[in-house]
Amino acid sequence: MNKCLYTRLSQVIFTIILAITLIGNPLPSLAIEKEKKPNHSYNSGLTADEKILHVLNRLGYGPRPGDIEKVRHIGIEKYIDQQLNPEKIDDKVVEERLKGLNTLSMDPQELARNYPQKKLLKDDFDKKAGASQDVTNDAATNEKLRRLEKRREKLGVNPDDVMGTPKEILMQLAQQQIIRSVYSDRQLYEVMVDFWTNHFNIFWAKGPDKYLLTEYIQETIRPNAMGSFEKLLSATAHSPAMLVYLDNWLSVDPNAAQRLQADRQQRRQQQEIRREEREIRREERLSRFPGLGGGRRIPQINPNPSPIPRQTPQNQQAGKGKKQTRGLNENYARELMELHTLGVDGGYTQKDVTEVARCLTGWTIKRNGEQAEFFFNERMHDNGDKVVLGTKISGGGKKDGEKVLELLMKHPSTAKFIATKLVRHFVSDQPPQSLVDRVAATFTKTNGDIKSMLKTIFTSQEFFDKDNYQSKVKSPLALVVSALRTTDADTNVSVPILMALNRMGQPLFLCQPPTGYGDTAEKWVNTASLVERLNFGIALSEGRIPGTTANVLRNNNSESLEQLIQLVIHGQIADPTRKALEQELNGKSFSSDKSSKLMGLLLGSPEFQKM
Repeated sequence: MNKCLYTRLSQVIFTIILAITLIGNPLPSLAIEKEKKPNHSYNSGLTADEKILHVLNRLGYGPRPGDIEKVRHIGIEKYIDQQLNPEKIDDKVVEERLKGLNTLSMDPQELARNYPQKKLLKDDFDKKAGASQDVTNDAATNEKLRRLEKRREKLGVNPDDVMGTPKEILMQLAQQQIIRSVYSDRQLYEVMVDFWTNHFNIFWAKGPDKYLLTEYIQETIRPNAMGSFEKLLSATAHSPAMLVYLDNWLSVDPNAAQRLQADRQQRRQQQEIRREEREIRREERLSRFPGLGGGRRIPQINPNPSPIPRQTPQNQQAGKGKKQTRGLNENYARELMELHTLGVDGGYTQKDVTEVARCLTGWTIKRNGEQAEFFFNERMHDNGDKVVLGTKISGGGKKDGEKVLELLMKHPSTAKFIATKLVRHFVSDQPPQSLVDRVAATFTKTNGDIKSMLKTIFTSQEFFDKDNYQSKVKSPLALVVSALRTTDADTNVSVPILMALNRMGQPLFLCQPPTGYGDTAEKWVNTASLVERLNFGIALSEGRIPGTTANVLRNNNSESLEQLIQLVIHGQIADPTRKALEQELNGKSFSSDKSSKLMGLLLGSPEFQKM
């Protein structure tokens, strides 16, 4: 049979097996080694090593060579305790690997200056205008170039010092996430960073977020990923990146513009009064010295000017052609309740959305080029009374928004919603209600302490229940990271890895809807994605990814199919997968090329896709 055709046929067979298995029931539990000493604290039916593999897959991105032995040596309880306290785990290896990613240490303005958009560069402008034309003789073009230069000057952009394009910021942000996930011993911490990044999702390509998202990940998500949900919620609510993404920075009291206009006219009148008063005093001084000229002039001044009436929506419409004024924007208010706290069935109404939006008016940003910081604009705030979830909030400026966050934190729907998401992520696509209730109680008791909720999950009977073992399908990110860890890969996370994630359906930081990526099997199991998963496994094992080397075969003498099965999937194999592998081997000698191919198929197998 033609070699290429045979290779393609084996891939098709594996894809069919993969689809059937992932859509169907979980794999049967298969022992890695006999449990010598039962652990009576968990009545789960899993063997000792199955429990270890379960912990490594759920608390992190799967084992590297030797990890199962390490956990076996120190015990599961101690390993979980270590992971719950990441600040005590040395992470210098990761920091060394991140040194080449210079965008991570830049603030938004530095990023905008060093990685400007192409439209700020004259070369790009000239190309669009037509390099063959003498654009400098065109008045309109000269005016555009003048504005371009002014914009560059404001941002501090020097075309000669440009380091790259905004896409390189995105690439380095994605690279750092994969590098940390692959090499960090703070596995649970990295999982939680990804969990909260997805929960409080921001689309990188939304306007200034190209330059704000790096700071958001570094200073809002990472410091709070294992701390207090209350602090994390507050940090995201005050984040310029979030305020831009969900448009709250544009949200103002609808009457604010009219008030500001009235205030400006009032100030102009007051200035005119003061000017006239100065003129009177000047004339009085001159009248004492007639020789200097000038006589006293008494202007007609109205010391009590009538206030300028507020513009109403009706007379505002009368002036056609006038610029539309900014108004109330409900985007962030809605997602704050639906996606960040209460959940879609959390007991709020459309009226609550509007009232929360009113409370958050004036929560905006102060911009200096692309540098941005949270700023509360009192003049844009709606100081009227509001009622949110049955609670009256009197006009208190910035405190109105803070009161909303406090109400949402204390609401029982928030405890239930966050508990459900955590249990779904770590235990099962169908979260056991008994465990959800206990985690929700922990949320309420500890005011949203994330470590306490995680400990409730990891010490529960439900977590180690046999029915939940290998019951979840890895996301594309988890699949890629676990494959790199399993193969003991040395990688610089080049573009082909990022493109593989794109093809699998999870381009990092590019989820446009605020919902973030899904966390259940149905979101990831489709034919196109499964083919890409298998292709990635084969490309990795055969050394066809630039900048990435899988070292596991080099460091382990795998001379049989059984040894390879143990090495890659730790002996967890079902009959259909074994038969497909034996068919691939088909009586041929076990060469290094053949072992690489078999390892790639194992990385694409149903057993490796599950966790």
